Amino acid sequence: MDGADFGGPNGFDPDRSETHSPMNSTDPVDLDFPLSQRQRALAWSTKEQDRWTRGLDIAISATALIMLSPLLLAIALVVRADRTGPALFRQRRYGRGGKCFQIYKFRTMKVMESTGAFTQARKNDPRVTWFGKFLRKSSLDELPQLLNVLKGDMS
Repeated sequence: MDGADFGGPNGFDPDRSETHSPMNSTDPVDLDFPLSQRQRALAWSTKEQDRWTRGLDIAISATALIMLSPLLLAIALVVRADRTGPALFRQRRYGRGGKCFQIYKFRTMKVMESTGAFTQARKNDPRVTWFGKFLRKSSLDELPQLLNVLKGDMS
C-alpha cells in the first residue's frame, strides 16, 4: 500500500487522520502509544516532582542533622583539637544548571597558606591529618553536606 491509498504522501490524509490514528487502531502495539488521557492525568509534571523531591530533601536532611548532631559536634571538636583552623572545609562547586555553591566537608588536611595554586590530594598525602585519614576512610567527612542538601544546593 502506498501513500496514494490514503490521499497524501507517506499515508497521511488530514480528512481521514482521526479514523486512522494510532489511538483508534486495533493493533495492540499501537494502543500503548501515545499515552491515554488517564495516563496523562496521572503523570506528574516536572514541577510537582521537584516539589516532592525538595520536600523529601528537607525532611530527611533535617532529621539526619538532628539525629547526628552529637556525632557532628564530636567530630568538629576533634578536628579543632587536632590542628588550628576551622572544623569545616568549604569549596566552590557547580551544581544543577551551572549554579555555583559552597560545599561543606569536615577538614581532613592541615591548613596551609593559600598560594593560589591548587594541589589535588593524593594517596598517603602528608597534608592529611591522623584523624583526617579516619574521616576519609569512613566517609564521615562528607556528613556536613547534609547542610548543602538542607539549603537546596544538593539533593
